Amino acid sequence: MPISAANIYRFGPFEVNPAEGELLKEGRRVHLQDQPFRLLVVLLENASHVVSREEIQARLWQNSAFGDFDSGLRVAVRKLREALEDDAESPRYIETVPKRGYRFLVAVAPAAIPESPVADGDLQSSALPRARHRKRIFGIAAFTFVAGGVGALLFW
Repeated sequence: MPISAANIYRFGPFEVNPAEGELLKEGRRVHLQDQPFRLLVVLLENASHVVSREEIQARLWQNSAFGDFDSGLRVAVRKLREALEDDAESPRYIETVPKRGYRFLVAVAPAAIPESPVADGDLQSSALPRARHRKRIFGIAAFTFVAGGVGALLFW
């Protein structure tokens, strides 16, 4: 199942938004460099299937020598496992299939990013839930401030 830029993917406590290049754990951003993140996306696209080393090389390391690819892949997998708090000896998420490639072990649940509501023909700022939550809190705070000011003037 290919990942489209309009989707986010959830597994365990993690959420991946390919369009934003974000990996979240329980709503908190997890730092992950570009190459390991792109590897994660490839594995998510092929969850529960072995992704061959050749396919990974073709998708992520098109113009590098085999030695560069081999060491780069090892580093990317190690960094990805660190970010996911996974262990190569007893993997929960990423299984190494010797001499073949890697397999993402956990079921991935795709969830569409909510559409931004349209008001007066203009799109609201961000479709991400956190941005909408911040906007809502700011709106409530502004309303409370204005209502308090009006109430104070009327009372005076």
